[in-house]
Amino acid sequence: MIKKKIGIDLGTTTTALAEQQIHVQSEVPTGVMRKVRLEGLETAMLDSVAWFSPDHDRNPKVGYRAKEEGPVDPKGVIARDVKRDMGKVVEKRGMTYLEFDSVNYTPEKISSYYLENVILGSGVKPEEIDRLTVTVPASFTNEQRISTLAAVEQAVVRLGMDLPSENISLLSEPLAAWISYLSEQFK
Repeated sequence: MIKKKIGIDLGTTTTALAEQQIHVQSEVPTGVMRKVRLEGLETAMLDSVAWFSPDHDRNPKVGYRAKEEGPVDPKGVIARDVKRDMGKVVEKRGMTYLEFDSVNYTPEKISSYYLENVILGSGVKPEEIDRLTVTVPASFTNEQRISTLAAVEQAVVRLGMDLPSENISLLSEPLAAWISYLSEQFK
């Protein structure tokens, strides 16, 4: 089985996944964006929106369907922009914490659903992943980085991945842009 190196941009409004590829002529690794296919819909990125409804099990629907159908569900709750609350103290005010059906959902847990669904929707088999890197804003504090790692670890556990913690990393978005630029220069 070929092991894959995956990069995920866990964004405030969208989440995207890229898979490493090495070009034979240059041997410089580059990333190729993977489309996301969930519930029969294929999109370039996953909308970072979660829809909790009594009509679902305890796992929310995420992505396009959550963004489009969630707001018209009178019994449901929509979570969006949770990345902004990563690493903040859990309070009952605002979106820092969401309670639905007597279950508390932290920004980390909600973000882990985005990560889980972008991996599953990309067609990459979780057991094929041997390295997972997630981008974070340069302005993220240490607490926000720790919370992002917690979200990644929750997704890894739910997906049943045997991925050691040393194979999970965070990468600052400006550094990711610089690496992308370099890889394009050496193709």
